[in-house]
Amino acid sequence: MDALNHQRNGDYNIADVLYRQVLSLDPNHPYALNNLGVLHMIQNMPDKAIALFQRAAALKNDYVHPDYNLACLYAKQNKAEESLQHLQKAMAIKPDIREWRLRMRISRNLRDNPAFTKMVEKQTH
Repeated sequence: MDALNHQRNGDYNIADVLYRQVLSLDPNHPYALNNLGVLHMIQNMPDKAIALFQRAAALKNDYVHPDYNLACLYAKQNKAEESLQHLQKAMAIKPDIREWRLRMRISRNLRDNPAFTKMVEKQTH
């Protein structure tokens, strides 16, 4: 929780150290992996972020955040297919993800994508 609080306050270096401490004790801690991935995403290290999100998602299939974050990151990179794949998985885990979708970068980068439009329309009906 300390790491997450530092992350929320913009103290990324401290949050990074704390997440790494958690991972030194438990290398398979999905929440620390995901949140460290968020730090890497914020700091423009997408390859590191992707690897961490993928590990977190593989460790905990019902944890929506890693797939949501992968969807956002891939959308930011204009990788529509990958983004939509992870968005669909996130929506399967958490059906009310549509509310998140309204706040995220995916809608800006994929708004003209027919598959994205169809997925969002399904979600709203």
